[in-house]
Amino acid sequence: MKRLTAFGAVFLLASTVFPLAAPAGPAVADASDGTLTVRVVRDINGNGNYEPALEGGVAGIPVKATGPGGGTATGTTGGDGTVKLATAGLAGGKYRVEASIPASMPYLKPAPAGGGLSSLTSFVDVSGGKKADLTMGVWNPADYCQDNPALVTACQRNGIAPGIDTKARSLISFPFTARGTTTAPTALATQGDTGTVYGIAYRKQDKRVFSSAFAKRATAYGPGGTGGIYVTDTAAKSTKLFTKVPGAGNTAHAMQTNFDGAFADVVGKESLGAMRISEDGTTLFVVNLVDRKLYLYDATAATAAAPKASYAIPNPDCPAAGDWRPGGLGVHDGVVFVGGVCSGESTQKTADMRVVIRAFDAAAGAFGPVLVDRKLDFKRGDALWNGSDTHIWNPWQATYQAPAPQAGHLITRPEPLLTDIRAEAGGDLVLGFRDRFGDQGGHDMPPFAGSPDKYDTVSGGDLNRVCKQAGGYVWEGTSGCPNNNNATANGGGEPTDVVEYYPGEYFSDTEHGKPHNETAQGALAVVLGAGRMPATVMDPTAINTGGVGWFDRADGTMMNAGYSNSYLINDSKTEGWAKANGLADLEALCDSAPVQLGNRVWFDTDANGIQDPAEPAVAGVKVLLLPCDGKGAALATKTTGANGEYYFGAADGLKAGTCYTVKFDYSGVDPAALPGAPPLSSIKWTVPKAGDATIDSDVDPATGTAKVTMGPAGSVDHTVDGGLIAAANRLGDFVWADLN
Repeated sequence: MKRLTAFGAVFLLASTVFPLAAPAGPAVADASDGTLTVRVVRDINGNGNYEPALEGGVAGIPVKATGPGGGTATGTTGGDGTVKLATAGLAGGKYRVEASIPASMPYLKPAPAGGGLSSLTSFVDVSGGKKADLTMGVWNPADYCQDNPALVTACQRNGIAPGIDTKARSLISFPFTARGTTTAPTALATQGDTGTVYGIAYRKQDKRVFSSAFAKRATAYGPGGTGGIYVTDTAAKSTKLFTKVPGAGNTAHAMQTNFDGAFADVVGKESLGAMRISEDGTTLFVVNLVDRKLYLYDATAATAAAPKASYAIPNPDCPAAGDWRPGGLGVHDGVVFVGGVCSGESTQKTADMRVVIRAFDAAAGAFGPVLVDRKLDFKRGDALWNGSDTHIWNPWQATYQAPAPQAGHLITRPEPLLTDIRAEAGGDLVLGFRDRFGDQGGHDMPPFAGSPDKYDTVSGGDLNRVCKQAGGYVWEGTSGCPNNNNATANGGGEPTDVVEYYPGEYFSDTEHGKPHNETAQGALAVVLGAGRMPATVMDPTAINTGGVGWFDRADGTMMNAGYSNSYLINDSKTEGWAKANGLADLEALCDSAPVQLGNRVWFDTDANGIQDPAEPAVAGVKVLLLPCDGKGAALATKTTGANGEYYFGAADGLKAGTCYTVKFDYSGVDPAALPGAPPLSSIKWTVPKAGDATIDSDVDPATGTAKVTMGPAGSVDHTVDGGLIAAANRLGDFVWADLN
């Protein structure tokens, strides 16, 4: 029998992923490209926006544009933080732009984005002559401070009059907005808790304030003695001894002998100087004024039995070893600034007095080269009107001697003690000089044993600025570092040949005129997001008082007729100092920096899991922030915009060191807006984790989620991306001969 050949067909539906775009052809010079300019700025407040008046450009940041064919154009930001990339050698006009933080700037991290600031990995279209300007942000999270933080200082109590009162206030806090008000400060610790302190440091991670002992005539040490460091829980307002710095001196106070007169000679030479904490909150730095060493302690511990290390602060060739008096500290961009003065004590020559600052590398345990070296022989404003020698700094005296009084009972002889170093946004340093003579005397004190006279000491510290430039640091009034002194800024009372970055450092009123042109008392705080800088001053609102003045950070003005920039803290009737020094260091209680999570959903046209330059963003994807286990209600929800980006931040409850599940929902996407307009049912997630974390997809295709653990405070994670693909449908299988 003849076998008939019959054919049947079986058709099965198969789903297969196909790229929806043809492979890129060879690169061709795209002369039609518009301009691509990238600006990298240093974000200050972490709000994701660019504020030109506040945030400057960052030089030395490498930037790369990648074209669809894989070609690149590179450049490095200049002094203003900008770079224009030449893309004529690339093809397509659509590019991926990436900025990278060089190893030489380890203190910088990616900044929050989403407002005027773009992520460090962004996408642009300059085809057809279009222009693209990207502004990217980097930051040092340690710079962050919330609006209007509380400020902390300490009141130094006169132990003679009105007497030692262990329940009297020591550490106090008050609002940043207290200027121009009579808001009473809040007591955080008592004299019994700390005794007399100067150095103050704040560990924002657990909101603890450290304070350190200070040698001042007619005051009392706390329970830790000359080397005592105390720690205060600001929430509980409880204080305990943190540690005792060894070898910090042993001279005792003698309150009832000549008003503690003999103790005046050890001021600036015993006990402790400034204190600072590292930007990561792990190390506490303090200067021992006796052995002239920098001591390092574990700041994370509840208490410290011993230092982690100590290092001799190099003598910068002062005329005599005893002339070197270190005392000032600052921390910025991972650098510890350590400074002091050559006191001129051995020679009694003003020409031998200098301020010297160098950097300390805590990781290496080594001091670097000198950064600032300036003679202190320049003309200054007068601490007291018509003063015969108060227009200059005076060499330290080995034995305290009071000059002839003015106006019957006022004495002044300013001697420099560097007690504060703070960094401005651009790297300039603000120096706070305390007048040592202001800690050797006080209110109604005799000048020597057996004297029937009682004098009032007038302090005469200073605020100075050194500007950071390409070749190093320059003093105010030189090489382009501003001199803001003029008749208007200083109220007309200071000679015009006196150089002042901060000419607002004076006092005047209608009754006394303008008796003081140098009123700084050695402490300041720089809050980079604020327009004014608070600093401790003599006579902030009235004579015979002490408090804080807020200086304009640009022009240095402060004092005015209404005292709207001033805040009174003490007077001759409270702590008992009148015009003499009576306050400690000044510290802003800044919160930890916020964190951010993001950033992009795109259509992966070649299904390779990588954000290629010409692949489009996807708008309308709902992104949910869930607890780590992925269960329960969403903590926050975002929807990707036209650029495909989404961001979660502190306002959404995002916290440092916390695990989250991020869920992506593309059900609201308009398929018509995607290449090829595929049906929504065909859309899937691309292959996850295919390469570089900054440009691959992190979404699990099976669950539509990604699990993320945030890093420490200030962490910005812009790598949680999602790529979509379309699964194209096709019909068919194979044909065969059905022989039977």
